[in-house]
Amino acid sequence: MLMTLGKIRSWGRRSLPNLILLFEVTVGVPCFLVFCIANYFEGTLTFDWGLRILVVAMSMGIVVAVPTWFIFVAPSARREPARKRQR
Repeated sequence: MLMTLGKIRSWGRRSLPNLILLFEVTVGVPCFLVFCIANYFEGTLTFDWGLRILVVAMSMGIVVAVPTWFIFVAPSARREPARKRQR
């Protein structure tokens, strides 16, 4: 299990589209499900409202992934080859 998580994490660090997809699966889909279930039990879930939840949940995955890429992942990826050359 840990090897699989490591492979997924390294796959997500390779490019921005991969990271966006990873965040969509790990953040966007669970948020969509939670909010749809909550609205269903409240009795306020309609098709139109479900589409709005989908758009917001998927946008949230993108909004979280892009700053994560530029603040954390890309700078560390640039430093990594320099560390390997120093050895």
